[in-house]
Amino acid sequence: LVSNKPEHSADGIIALHNRRLRDRPWSRLTSGFGIAPNMQGHGRLLDLAAKLCQTSRSTMRREDNELICSVGPGTPMGEVFRRYWTPIAVARQVAEVDGAPVRARFAGEAYVLFRDTDGRLGLLDELCPHRGASLVLGRNEECGIRCLYHGWKYDVDGNLLDAPNYGNESFCAKLKAVSYPVRVAGGLIWGYFGPAELQPPLPDYGFMDVDEPYRAAERVDFKCNYLQLLEGGLDSSHVGILHADQARPGWHEQAFERNTDDMNPGALA
Repeated sequence: LVSNKPEHSADGIIALHNRRLRDRPWSRLTSGFGIAPNMQGHGRLLDLAAKLCQTSRSTMRREDNELICSVGPGTPMGEVFRRYWTPIAVARQVAEVDGAPVRARFAGEAYVLFRDTDGRLGLLDELCPHRGASLVLGRNEECGIRCLYHGWKYDVDGNLLDAPNYGNESFCAKLKAVSYPVRVAGGLIWGYFGPAELQPPLPDYGFMDVDEPYRAAERVDFKCNYLQLLEGGLDSSHVGILHADQARPGWHEQAFERNTDDMNPGALA
């Protein structure tokens, strides 16, 4: 979950561990990135990715760094991310009907996530279209989320259901909050933020079919760029050093003891 500033982008990242199929999501992600039919016009990004494999960090140009790290609206890398379904929360965060709204951040933008009275999920821009108040602070009630400022109420599709301070019904019928496709799968909440006409099918990763006792999904918040997390995840050689106490308990006393924690960095590597 990333932002548009290279120095501090990710307000959240989903760390997912599947005991049975650890590498399948990665293989599908990398293959999909290279052949996706809706990625025309982003050849420069793919060329840059290839070049990064052949060059050191010290020789990377500033403009290349900005190109691959910046993911806000209108940026090339931001457009890439918005063409795919993306995990934005863990399912248990919005499991309760009429529960408290949840703020979700993705690619430099903020959203509100909620489950209405009928159990439907809603994903809207965080700010109310009326006066820009945060809908995360609103009330989730009676099949809609109500802004705490003037009481405007929206359903999961963004339709304006009620505007207490504005009696023009025809106006209310025309006004909509921006809403986004949202799904639940594999213990995660997935959102799609790209063009509607280019919306791909929801991914069919192996862990989505694994029974709950054999699957663990966790959320950890970081203040860093997505690329730093990707590098760290791919670099398994640091696990035995930086995470030695967790990955190899007892290493200092030369008395190895297996760590059976699902989120053990050694197991993830």
